[in-house]
Amino acid sequence: MLAIARAAGTELPPSLPDSLVVVGLGTLATIFVLIRLISIPDDFFGAGRGIGIFISLIASLLVIAAGLLRAGEEL
Repeated sequence: MLAIARAAGTELPPSLPDSLVVVGLGTLATIFVLIRLISIPDDFFGAGRGIGIFISLIASLLVIAAGLLRAGEEL
């Protein structure tokens, strides 16, 4: 997403580091995955807690970790 914004010529304000945006997006993704993990609609055919939801949870947590590591390098 940041790469697409940069390619379009849009820059973030200097007071907003890229790592903070990555951590925010990872947190948002984690919240969405946890909501999906907790509440599965009854009327959705084939919905279940398969391996994909857990892979998504791990991936979103890894995005947060990557953002935090990048923030540590920037400081």
